[in-house]
Amino acid sequence: MNAVLPARHGAAVIAMTLITIVLSAIVGMPSAFATTTVEALPARCAPLDDSACPEPLDAQLPDPKDMLIWDPATRVVGFRNTYRLYPGDVFHAGGGLPYPLPKRLAPMPVVHYPFGGARLDLTDYLHRQRVTGLLILKNGQIAYEYYGQGNTDRTLWTSRSVAKSVVSTLMGMAVKEGFVDSLETPLTRYLPELKDSAWDGVSLRQALQHTSGIAWNENYADPDSDFSHLTQCEAGPNAYDCVMHLVTS
Repeated sequence: MNAVLPARHGAAVIAMTLITIVLSAIVGMPSAFATTTVEALPARCAPLDDSACPEPLDAQLPDPKDMLIWDPATRVVGFRNTYRLYPGDVFHAGGGLPYPLPKRLAPMPVVHYPFGGARLDLTDYLHRQRVTGLLILKNGQIAYEYYGQGNTDRTLWTSRSVAKSVVSTLMGMAVKEGFVDSLETPLTRYLPELKDSAWDGVSLRQALQHTSGIAWNENYADPDSDFSHLTQCEAGPNAYDCVMHLVTS
């Protein structure tokens, strides 16, 4: 399994970004993982997989600085090319093999739902909502698999908030391996730059559980919102430095 980090969204992303900086500062990368740097170049997909590039490999990419005003079609292209729009790290499982997901022999029952006086089914929903991918598992088996808007089973779709679970897992490994004494440790022990900021006194556990109580404006339509500033940080050359300035200002 390969995972491209970081993904984003919301106030919790700031907390996860800070946790990621903590891990980088005190641990580096856990021994169970190897990493390679991905350069934000259009044809640079070799570090992701030794055998094949993700598909499709779109020729024209949107500007990540305009992410909040992408139209629906542009979002599809941008979200499946995140690894080309932002520099990042690739985490490879350390010699482990992915668990196979066999297909369920019995077909999935037809699903219907009422809407606007009509009786619609799953196919209607997929097309009406412009769904780009759907995987339904039952008892560890694939009951239904669908790809839309040009995506395939080789598409590397943005993971978004899945990154929170990955970062939390890495922090658990850091605790187990003795790099971190306790989740009750304040963030400022590892990031003294946060002293005298709103994050002063927030523990690692509170950051991981998104219970810091830090105010956050996530109005996508407000170009001066915290989230808008975060997207600009992500699109810039020094994302972590920019985020650190954002959370301490």
